Amino acid sequence: MSILARFHQHVPMVPVPGIQHAWAVDAPVVEVRRYYLARPDGQAFFQINARTSTDEGDLRRFLRFAQKHVLDLSEAVPMVAVGGLRLEHYGCDSAIAVLPAAADFTPTVGRDPQIDSRIYGLFPGWQCEVSGTESELAACYRFRRRIDYPNWERDPQPYIRMAYGYRDADGNSLADSGLSTVDMSDSTSIIKRVSEAESGWVRCENYTGKTVRISFDRRLGFIWGAGDAEIPVEPGEIRSRLWSFTTTGR
Repeated sequence: MSILARFHQHVPMVPVPGIQHAWAVDAPVVEVRRYYLARPDGQAFFQINARTSTDEGDLRRFLRFAQKHVLDLSEAVPMVAVGGLRLEHYGCDSAIAVLPAAADFTPTVGRDPQIDSRIYGLFPGWQCEVSGTESELAACYRFRRRIDYPNWERDPQPYIRMAYGYRDADGNSLADSGLSTVDMSDSTSIIKRVSEAESGWVRCENYTGKTVRISFDRRLGFIWGAGDAEIPVEPGEIRSRLWSFTTTGR
């Protein structure tokens, strides 16, 4: 029995009309529906989760786009973003795939581990959410914990890595936290912690690998450093500058 036939045996599915090798899980309507797209060789599958409120036309547009780029999406190591996506009702610009080991889907609930190990995660998102340098562990954490991928109306969750250090007035200090992957809420907390110190710095890396350095001194305030330019900025400007840097690369 083929992998595809075994998959259909474990998971009841109905074809998505007009789209080859695409199926919707035949189950009672719940908040989130599951769809599957097969790789042309039938040896791997992409699982797409979408809220039942997702626009049907855009769902089909996404499936067609993913089908057209299915071989590129198979190159997830462990994440890949294929740009050029255009949806009518949602602002996403890319199809994003996640390696089966990072997606950690188990559609057969462990009854057929060979099939479960061939299921990629696939969702509409933004180029800024993928750097191409993620570790498998980081990809799994972002996909499972940070990105609300069934919600196509969500805001981008840009890939951000930050390191920081500070010195308090009482002498307590942190020389260098080391780079770690964070989200926007984490980055806001880090900036706040540094701003409460006597002096400090934050280094931020975006999805393109570019970095900016934000310096803080209680007497001088914040300095935004990008390349050779150093610009004094107000505290209220930091978040909008970070948002632009991490979502557009500028």
